[in-house]
Amino acid sequence: MSLPDNGKEKGRLNERRVIDAIEIVRCRDPWFWWIWSVRPATEQEDHRGIDAMLQSEIGAIIVQVKSRGRGAQEYRQRARRCGADPRDIAIVVAPDDDEALLRAVKGALVSVYEHRVGEQPERLDSLGSRGEGT
Repeated sequence: MSLPDNGKEKGRLNERRVIDAIEIVRCRDPWFWWIWSVRPATEQEDHRGIDAMLQSEIGAIIVQVKSRGRGAQEYRQRARRCGADPRDIAIVVAPDDDEALLRAVKGALVSVYEHRVGEQPERLDSLGSRGEGT
């Protein structure tokens, strides 16, 4: 996928791609049963540096989208300085490749889940109950 050259445009497009990827993961992957919904940030949230909000079984999760690893690292440092724990924020470095993006989204979401719950999420089996790795 070819992304725009303009940094702000690229950022908005990547935010949309990450939200779409979270929806795909939420709807298709039984390991992510705990995610209820995701939406773009409101104007107020956007002014606070939030790109999207995710509602889940483990509470609200801020989603931050960065185009480079360096930007993600700077965001983590800024969050710490503001008293936030960056492990509670799903920080996604958005690669251009869609499959790589899905992997990045899954990694960021599982990291937040593990931090908050202390373990990896269980898979939801086809009958709608939590299974033991099935």
